[in-house]
Amino acid sequence: MGLSYKPIHFEHKLEGRPDTVFFIPAFPPPGPDTITVIPPQTQIIPFHVKYHENVSSYKASAFGQYRIWLLDNLTTNLGLRYDTFEYINQKAISPRIGFSYEAISGTTLNSSYGVFYQTPYYLWLTRDPENKNLKYIRADHYVFGLEHLFSEDFKGTLEFYYKDYSDFAVDADYITSDPNDRSDKLISKGEGYTRGIELFLQKKLSTNYYGSLSYSYGQAKAVDLRENAGGKEYPWDYDFKHALTVIYGYKLRLMDESWFREIKSSFSYKFFLSIFISDLMDLSFRWRYLGGRPYTPLNYERVDLTYERSEDGKMLIPRY
Repeated sequence: MGLSYKPIHFEHKLEGRPDTVFFIPAFPPPGPDTITVIPPQTQIIPFHVKYHENVSSYKASAFGQYRIWLLDNLTTNLGLRYDTFEYINQKAISPRIGFSYEAISGTTLNSSYGVFYQTPYYLWLTRDPENKNLKYIRADHYVFGLEHLFSEDFKGTLEFYYKDYSDFAVDADYITSDPNDRSDKLISKGEGYTRGIELFLQKKLSTNYYGSLSYSYGQAKAVDLRENAGGKEYPWDYDFKHALTVIYGYKLRLMDESWFREIKSSFSYKFFLSIFISDLMDLSFRWRYLGGRPYTPLNYERVDLTYERSEDGKMLIPRY
């Protein structure tokens, strides 16, 4: 059980000054035997935007967890959490439950369900006065997994997960069919989900080396809320598909080496080598691979000087 209280302070400044922009006007395309020279034109942006929001508020929470042994090899964990955020006047109760069943010695089957709430980003809240009406972002987590202890210092887990997201903040002008809508207002109508499988192998430090390997394959989809989209799904921001991380480390115990004990008393070690070499040293590396992240290209409309969104998640940033 526990209680938490956190004072919150954030400041948002936004200012835009009048300016002049240069653009090339759109005309009908020239004929096959003519060349049209279009002189650049200018447009004055006369308005002056100045916005400053300085917020002091607080977050508070209370949580508890209780474990019950149903059988010698079957346990359940019950959890409950309460959250409140004074600035947006939101309160939430999050129930959670999990089961663990030891099928054979060293092998455990796990399953869990839980409701999780996330505060909207502070930058969202201060973009428009009406954004104080945003709700908590809700995520329902479903997890089923297998855990096996190969030895005292080596274990592996395999998990399948599904996370359902709701009340995600989206731009109010985005859900209309008019690409020229402009607004800083956000509404809590976003929907989406992630699902996938994760493999994790871990070797703890017991001799001189340690390491881990983590691989996941997943999908992240969001619902297109535009009026003419018909509720179709599109790849969400973190739809990487593949993610692989490898970590390896080796611990050097130089204090056990006779040659090292000899040079420790030398002048060069005391005044130079001691910066780089010590009694215990840890050499490690980390390598990570991620699939391409989707993004939505923008099509520039020269007529009204706006960018129109094309198909969501159509393009992929190169994998790395």
